[in-house]
Amino acid sequence: MNSATTESSTISPTVIPQISYASALALEVRDLGGGERLLQREFLAELEQLNKTAPAGTTWRLETPHELFALRSPLTHENANKAHSIDDSIKAGWYWTSEETPWFEGGRVVVGFDLGYVDYDLAGYRAFARAVRVVGQ
Repeated sequence: MNSATTESSTISPTVIPQISYASALALEVRDLGGGERLLQREFLAELEQLNKTAPAGTTWRLETPHELFALRSPLTHENANKAHSIDDSIKAGWYWTSEETPWFEGGRVVVGFDLGYVDYDLAGYRAFARAVRVVGQ
């Protein structure tokens, strides 16, 4: 991570309202890390900071694997970011989810929007991360 990124580790102002296709909840979405790929410790620290400044009852969290997987599109469709997603804010690449891997300590489930895979990555890998919270909590 370069010094410019470290100094500007404030919460990204990008807020995208959307309906979760997996849960039918209205969600507020923020890209973590300024939309760059992050290590687990980086997005966890940013989520912690975001929740310290959030009003009571508005907990931010990572998207679940089901919420992210519901944003996939057929491999014949690409959004504006060259990702296979119905959401134009999704970039091609892996996204961290809220689910830790019980079969591998330090791992976390990831959803890919370049080829549509669901897999897991280790703490030392980088992936995109988005914080969500239910609107109207």
